[in-house]
Amino acid sequence: MAAVTDSVRGVAFGDRPRSREPPVRRWNRLIAPLALLAVVAAPTALLCAALAGTVDEPMLTPVRGALRLEGHGYGHGRGMSQWGAQGAAAEGIDYRKILSTYYPGTTLIRHSDNPRLRVLITAADTGELRVLPVRGLSVAQGDGTERRLPTAWAGRTVTQWRARPGDDGLQLAGRASGAWHNLTLARRTADRPIRFVAPGRTVRLVLPEEIRDYRGDLRADLVGDALRVVNGVHLEGYLRSVVPSESLSTWRPDALAAQAVAARSYARWRADHARAGGTDICDTSACQAYHGVRRVTGSGRVTNWEASSTDRAVTRTAGEYLDYGGSVAFTEFSASNGGWSRAGDEPYLVAKPDPWDGLVHSSGHLWQAAVRPARLARHWPQVGRVLAIAVHRRDGRGDWGGRVLSVKLIGTKKSIRVSGEAFSSAMRLRDSWWHAASGQDPTPSPSPSGRPTLPPLPVLPIASPRPR
Repeated sequence: MAAVTDSVRGVAFGDRPRSREPPVRRWNRLIAPLALLAVVAAPTALLCAALAGTVDEPMLTPVRGALRLEGHGYGHGRGMSQWGAQGAAAEGIDYRKILSTYYPGTTLIRHSDNPRLRVLITAADTGELRVLPVRGLSVAQGDGTERRLPTAWAGRTVTQWRARPGDDGLQLAGRASGAWHNLTLARRTADRPIRFVAPGRTVRLVLPEEIRDYRGDLRADLVGDALRVVNGVHLEGYLRSVVPSESLSTWRPDALAAQAVAARSYARWRADHARAGGTDICDTSACQAYHGVRRVTGSGRVTNWEASSTDRAVTRTAGEYLDYGGSVAFTEFSASNGGWSRAGDEPYLVAKPDPWDGLVHSSGHLWQAAVRPARLARHWPQVGRVLAIAVHRRDGRGDWGGRVLSVKLIGTKKSIRVSGEAFSSAMRLRDSWWHAASGQDPTPSPSPSGRPTLPPLPVLPIASPRPR
């Protein structure tokens, strides 16, 4: 009886009979729940540790595999907002007022000259310059005398002309009966560009998948071992393609006039600061979008880049520039500043609220995007699997505290801080001005690219990374 009483007393105080399990198996059974708890708690611990020192904003974590963002702005946001100019024009504001608001301190002046520009044609990076024969087509070396090109070779019609690197500089050849025939211009052409000119007509550039027509002349330059194609065109003729390429030709006349002056000033500034012997400006949005007069695809589809409405804007403002301190102003512009412009490197490129951006609907003023953690991990593999992001700093201008200046990426391996610009560029966001959002991505409205046959920049999600 005493033994039974002692046994019961022992259980009541927590003493239990010794287990007959092997020691190793018993240890594994006891430690397994603790290990599982550690695995579950690890991401939370990482998040808590990584969030130390961030601003007081909600941490963004994936919802159904994506981070949903809502943002403002489309482009760098400096100088004139193109959608803002359209909004102002819709309110009846004159183009002169639009320009003085976006470039404060500048003065609108007029020059009577019409200088020539040297425009780098990036699409012609094929190693040769090919053109179609047109009536009056001539060729010249450098700035030398033009020579009329024959329309036939040995009784056969010439179907194309070509300039390409040869054994002793650039070589000119014509194609007839399916074969190329060299035409000697000089003994040595290594340092003498070959220029195709068609007075009163456009020069027709042959590309692998299309033909493009350009005003002025097309020149083949040999730079080292590479061939560079340059369009020599007068500024006012150049603008006839730029204005509808940078704006929508259906916009209000004062918005198009403001675009014409800004584009003219920008091109003149680039030419004034170009290096001798090079080019003045390129044909992409890295400078100003420029497509020439028209293009014809292999299937025969014709796209006319110039438009009567933008021609009128160029003519209305002919010779007008923005001046600052006796020099042509550096008139940067972008599609949309989202309602608050960014400061640039010039005193007239200031950061301030924009009362016009957002008056008309655009895909630049307000947008949504989805960023997937897998894409973040591909760009910053050192963080491991991305658990969350936290906004660390903003510029304090506009909605949500303004544009994002720095972001913290919190991952399973480590946490790092990246700039808002680097994050937005890697994720292909339209601007670094964003915050957390919910809901589905909206269908984008057309962007002001002026390219009627090309779609607007797609709204995320992104399936795979692509270089910018």
